[in-house]
Amino acid sequence: MSQITYLLSERFDYKKTIHADAGPGYARRQQWPSAPLSRLAACAPLGPTLIDNRITEEETAAISRLLPALVRHPVYIKVVDPYWEHIRSPYYRWLLGLTKFPNVCFLGPYQATALTALLRELSRPDAYVHLPYAYESARELPLDAAGREKFIAFSGAVHPDFYPERSAMLRAMRRHWWAARGIKVLPHPGYPDIGQTAKHRVIGDSFLGFLSAFRFMYLEPGRDSLEFLKYSECAYAGCVPVGRAPATFPAELRGLVLPLEAGSLRADLRRLAAMTPAAGSDVARLYRENLRQARDPGMLNEMLFAHHHEQTKRLAAL
Repeated sequence: MSQITYLLSERFDYKKTIHADAGPGYARRQQWPSAPLSRLAACAPLGPTLIDNRITEEETAAISRLLPALVRHPVYIKVVDPYWEHIRSPYYRWLLGLTKFPNVCFLGPYQATALTALLRELSRPDAYVHLPYAYESARELPLDAAGREKFIAFSGAVHPDFYPERSAMLRAMRRHWWAARGIKVLPHPGYPDIGQTAKHRVIGDSFLGFLSAFRFMYLEPGRDSLEFLKYSECAYAGCVPVGRAPATFPAELRGLVLPLEAGSLRADLRRLAAMTPAAGSDVARLYRENLRQARDPGMLNEMLFAHHHEQTKRLAAL
């Protein structure tokens, strides 16, 4: 029987990462068994074989040497950030070079845009698989709104190019500081995996505990309207989502993300403050239920199996 295998670097220190968008934590989220990267040749004939994005340059070179021997078997290479600004980095230059291999597919948690759209264009129309972050029901915290502060949790990296709405919101909060007293900011912890000093350790389950103290959570999808992990973390923590939905949300989920914008900050805050705890709990519950269904790991894995089946047929016909 076909099986999914997620291959991990044998040189990268995954303990330094701040969230599970890669490595063993990502494999557990998607409900995939993992194996060391050195198992690529053995795993590829057995079913969908995916390679983590946190790998070294030495490992990318070894993969490139092995790919021609696996020409009848699809191999999926993971991509996360699609931003054009990364095009000169060694990893993305390697990805661009892989488009010449007929058995290489690319897989990522976001819709094809910018660099991932370019990979698809240079390779073939079905070369990129959009597989959103799977929902982890086991991480859900109680929805009870009674003990929560009537405040908005605000967190995330601040960069005017990548996250323009978040940056605009911070500027609006400084201008309207009295009205924005109900927004509690948690600074970004930094990225120790790329050499930055950690600013705090409110990450993972500790971050969910932080969020669960608040009734609302601010969300924004960045410049490219991406479904970041924070959209799931909001549901796990039982918060009411406020801000803007990503492009990939179905209509029923988009309608549950309540407006909170820099240009109408005071009016939006007044509207949210008037929401009763019961009404907030209803929105948080519906958001959780809809996201759990839309990002069910079993359904996502069926999509991956179907894609792998079609790719295997295509390669057999070459």
